[in-house]
Amino acid sequence: MAAVALGVYIGRPLLTGEYYDVTEPLAGAATRMTTHPVWYHGIVIVLPSLVVSLLGTLILNRWGLTGAVPALKFLGGILLVPSAAVFLAYLVTAVVIGVVWGTAGAAENPVYAVFGVFVFTGLSLALGFLFMMIALVIVVTGVVLGASVGYLVARGLIRVGEYLFDDTVRAGSS
Repeated sequence: MAAVALGVYIGRPLLTGEYYDVTEPLAGAATRMTTHPVWYHGIVIVLPSLVVSLLGTLILNRWGLTGAVPALKFLGGILLVPSAAVFLAYLVTAVVIGVVWGTAGAAENPVYAVFGVFVFTGLSLALGFLFMMIALVIVVTGVVLGASVGYLVARGLIRVGEYLFDDTVRAGSS
């Protein structure tokens, strides 16, 4: 799920030629997230988390892991991985911007380049934090929505399957 989102929000603009430099799609990913329509986020964030949650819940049930603890661990993992990917993308972006922009004058004076790397990395971390929080709100909202719907649909399918194919369930409900 995280790979799909990173590929769409960062990789696609770079591969389609919208940007010619790696720092531009990295730096602009969070700001561009706010410009996309809701259906776009639905396809990129909600749909993959829904599918993973649905299939994962069905597989957990088949393996006999039917309690609340396995479900919460699984759903927590669905939320944790994309959230961690956003945070790691934020850190990598800040370092890449710091190195690229900081070493721009390395030929003239290497001491300024080292200083520039630290300054631009620090500025990128400070300014990027706001954009990371915006991205996290979008990602967490979409993943929670998708994972919740996927889980509920899977539980419904499991319950319908138990009702249709398990005589003890039907006999007990009559």
